[in-house]
Amino acid sequence: MPRSRVIIVAAVAAFLLTLVGTLPAAVVLPWVAPAGFRPLGIGGTVWRGTLTGAEIGPARLGMTSWELNPAALLVGRLQATVATRLGDGVANGSVAIGLGGELRCQGCRYEGPVASLRQFVPALPALDARLDLDLAQLALRDRWPSRAVGTASLTGVPLGVPGMAVTAATPRATLGFSVDADPVGDDGVIAVAVQDKDGPVELQARLTVTPPGSFELAGRARARPDAPAAVAGALSALGRPAPDGTVEIGFAGTF
Repeated sequence: MPRSRVIIVAAVAAFLLTLVGTLPAAVVLPWVAPAGFRPLGIGGTVWRGTLTGAEIGPARLGMTSWELNPAALLVGRLQATVATRLGDGVANGSVAIGLGGELRCQGCRYEGPVASLRQFVPALPALDARLDLDLAQLALRDRWPSRAVGTASLTGVPLGVPGMAVTAATPRATLGFSVDADPVGDDGVIAVAVQDKDGPVELQARLTVTPPGSFELAGRARARPDAPAAVAGALSALGRPAPDGTVEIGFAGTF
């Protein structure tokens, strides 16, 4: 195509994008929203708008704002910087959807209770703890990660004996997670390093996640010398302690 024609096509495309982008979001969003998504309290424009909330099937978003990246549309990608409330938690980052259906999230963060995410990810355990998640890169293709780079911290993880109720006296710990799979291998297996960051237990473990939805956690844990007796009891329920108090731990399951 001659250069002059390319310039004209680009100019027309830019004009149309600008025209659409200045339309009120309240006019456009109800028409383009996917099935099961019900926006509430729409404000602003298509380029830069807000919601007082939204319903996604049984799940709900709180106050939400977005700003589209017009240049991404020219290469067939819908990309926006988004900030939203999820229950008592907050999330933000750059989210993009390509023509092939791949979903990408860059610089995405979540801070808040684990419980606030369970409405979107039912496979998450019903854990009374706080999650700080920082995803430098996450790409999903066919509902499975093709890239995953990031870190997470779980604060206030209860360390009680399995099967017993968690109380105010139950010892708690902070656990750290890190993953660096860029890209994820052809087998889809993702390895996550797990270790203690604070609390009465020393932990070194590896979480292996395998498609279509299984996991295995294997590692070693030991109660610190000043740990409450309940911690040693909880660990001994998981396996026989070695002479130094170390217990080999292992869990497996599906989600």
